[in-house]
Amino acid sequence: MFRATPCPCIALAALFATGLFAAAAHAGTLPVREGPGARFDLPISGLLDGLAPGTQGHLDRSDLLALPTAVIDVTGKFGPQAKEARVLFLSDLVAALPAKPGADVLLASCNDGYLSVYTLDFIRRYRPYLVLQIAGRGPERWPPPGLAFNPAPFAIDASAALAAGVEEYRDIGHKRPWGVISVRLSSMEESFGAFFQGRWASPTPAAAAGREIWINSCASCHPGPPGATGGTKSGRPMEIVQAIAGANRAFFMQYVRKPTSLDPAAKMEPHPWYSDAEFDQLIAFLTAPAAP
Repeated sequence: MFRATPCPCIALAALFATGLFAAAAHAGTLPVREGPGARFDLPISGLLDGLAPGTQGHLDRSDLLALPTAVIDVTGKFGPQAKEARVLFLSDLVAALPAKPGADVLLASCNDGYLSVYTLDFIRRYRPYLVLQIAGRGPERWPPPGLAFNPAPFAIDASAALAAGVEEYRDIGHKRPWGVISVRLSSMEESFGAFFQGRWASPTPAAAAGREIWINSCASCHPGPPGATGGTKSGRPMEIVQAIAGANRAFFMQYVRKPTSLDPAAKMEPHPWYSDAEFDQLIAFLTAPAAP
């Protein structure tokens, strides 16, 4: 199900549903306020007019709720009793931000060191959304009944009911984080520029494809070299992953597909769907020779 609010007429409902209303009527209107804000506001940084480089502001929760939101069916996502959630599509959020030229990536950081990466192309195509309320309750009253893990203060999700192909997207789980504590509006150059220089300035086709896998999946848990953003949840920087991939391909593949088969204490989630061809690409990226 999908219904947008407020919704005075069917024509406006259609505009809300596509995100066109927010893009047209709310472009650049969302105020970025100073400081970290209150407990359930959303800290934000990055390429934003009015926000000094290297500083953090916040998006007031009431300002987020004032944008065109939607109530959607989330049955099975946030516990057995939660059927609906009020959400803000990331496309509408980004459209309402006072973004600087070149901003093309939204990064969401979580309370466990996890990082989700959303390119503008992904946002437009798969319609991920920021969860503001679940079953009519804000995060001050989460977790929802029947759910042990608290998704507060924010969660991000995407639904096949709203965008075809969501479930077929490689590692879609990396785009569905809970415990989101801040966002950053960035650019591919600012966040991942190191992956387009040096050894990766002129990558082979396989290495270029592997770079996409790393940025959109592996970077969620593994910090990259200087000049490349990455999450810290794994505790293993990219250099360690490179060493393993270069030293023992079979071990690397088995570990990614089923980590606990090699290390019973492994924290990494299994990725059994990775094909041999995808491993070829990822390893080509990780082991690309250093630039002369």
